Amino acid sequence: MRRIAAGLVLVLATCLGVVFGPVGSASAEPTTHLGPLYTTGGRTEMTFIWYNRSVGVQGYVENFGLNTTTVTFKFFQESTLLATQTRSASAQTKSFNFTQAGPSGGITEVDVKVCTGTACSDDYVIRPF
Repeated sequence: MRRIAAGLVLVLATCLGVVFGPVGSASAEPTTHLGPLYTTGGRTEMTFIWYNRSVGVQGYVENFGLNTTTVTFKFFQESTLLATQTRSASAQTKSFNFTQAGPSGGITEVDVKVCTGTACSDDYVIRPF
């Protein structure tokens, strides 16, 4: 009787593992939302996905028809500037989705500046630990 009960427990556990997947194996990467940040002629909004070394950036930049709206991203590890990237839009909304690679220890901060002409707005995000 014990062998049958143990066999049923084993079969049930195996079936549940197949149906539901391994318990505790999936973990979402931490995210940080920023925005919207406005200028007189545009805006931007984005989400940062913090991976082990790199950071993913998903969002948009929108221009209301005045000049060009440009978003500048500066990626840091502590106080060391690692990389700079820009995304721009003119009289439209443009989506962006990219990943910036980082060194051992990872990217720890991203400074964001959005400008339309000389009108700018800026903010920053810090990697959650």
